[in-house]
Amino acid sequence: MKNFNKQIQITVELDTIAQNLLSTIREDEKHRELIVEAIIGKMESTNDTTAMTLLYNALNGFTNSVNFKEGDKVICSNEIYAHWEEEQRASMRAIGEAKIIEINEFAKNKVKIEYYLPQSDGSLTKSSSWVSHTQCSKVPVEVTIEELAD
Repeated sequence: MKNFNKQIQITVELDTIAQNLLSTIREDEKHRELIVEAIIGKMESTNDTTAMTLLYNALNGFTNSVNFKEGDKVICSNEIYAHWEEEQRASMRAIGEAKIIEINEFAKNKVKIEYYLPQSDGSLTKSSSWVSHTQCSKVPVEVTIEELAD
């Protein structure tokens, strides 16, 4: 199936997540409400939306798996500020070709990519950044068929 590389945003009340979490803890657990309040309270007080999303997804059986592996070549649409060849001054543009060098499925930006950053003198500097995996798509593999000699 086609990879859409898009996200949607769903609003869920924290009380709903707390009730779902509470229902996973045995009823005879002495401190079950305190445990839920500590977990949800910490996420809420630090505005940790990544952790809240992971918890909500886990409670509902959803995963947000990364469809890449380390070493994959990708095209990244994340924009960076750099000195591009045809421009006199620096501007924002998509990173373009990059390589996945690290993956952390629990982070907000799940993939670390390595790419070349254009400098004002025309040289390229190797750089790396953590980006959302949804901003990357695999570079198509080129297949060539050679004729066999008789």
